[in-house]
Amino acid sequence: MTKIAWVRREDTVPVSWNVTTGCSPISAGCRNCYAAGIAVTRLKHHPRYAGLANDGGDGAFWTGEVRCHDELLAVPLRWRKPHTVFVDSMSDLFHDGVPSSFIQRVFAVAHSRPEHTFLFLTKRPERMATEVELFLCFSQKERQDPPANVWLGTTVENGANFGRVDELLKCPAALRFLSLEPLLGPIHIPMDAWPCYDSGEDIPPEERGEWGLPARIPGIDWVIVGAETGPHARPMELEWAMKIQEQCRDAGVPFFFKQGPKGVVIPAELCVREFPR
Repeated sequence: MTKIAWVRREDTVPVSWNVTTGCSPISAGCRNCYAAGIAVTRLKHHPRYAGLANDGGDGAFWTGEVRCHDELLAVPLRWRKPHTVFVDSMSDLFHDGVPSSFIQRVFAVAHSRPEHTFLFLTKRPERMATEVELFLCFSQKERQDPPANVWLGTTVENGANFGRVDELLKCPAALRFLSLEPLLGPIHIPMDAWPCYDSGEDIPPEERGEWGLPARIPGIDWVIVGAETGPHARPMELEWAMKIQEQCRDAGVPFFFKQGPKGVVIPAELCVREFPR
């Protein structure tokens, strides 16, 4: 089970599936990594986490070592009820230290259990795009469609990291999402990043898909926003979150507000927790 709010979908069991552990900092959002803090405190003696993080005095940090846990790959095969699965809440599956062969095995497990929904979140979407393409093309005479139960997301903490969205949009996926957490600055999501529909004016009727509707042009399907937490939390302006919520509303995309800054009164209209349908 997991307490992560955006994994707790109705009628499913929310879990984290930590098939790898350990990581290394890659951007400003990593500075107060909650996972490193857990690894260096209550999990510091656990064999899957021991030695993977250190306490630098002003916060925990990963050493850069990543461990793959083959013994956990079969865990989803034993679940009877539908689960919503956050893959690697204590690591990044697309870290350079994770072999491609292992990533492909993780995808294979997710693909084999369509009753569960697997959420892959990374700060390294350029590698995720490569690995997803490899999986979809591997041993296939024709490239297969992305599995409907695999959602792909990237973390963006400020405008400086917005290039990750461009990389995410290269990933073939049934659903793409953004985790703007910790939100460390204002972010504007351009219109061409949102899902839209082709007008169909230049598309012959026989090519418009089921019921003759125009083709859907994919984009970002879900946005999660949250302030940083913990003793070293950096500030988040509510206006940043409200602007993003407005963009989501205009684009018809679900918006999920996880938490605001400690001690700040959150307007009721911002406290929305929507999931993709």
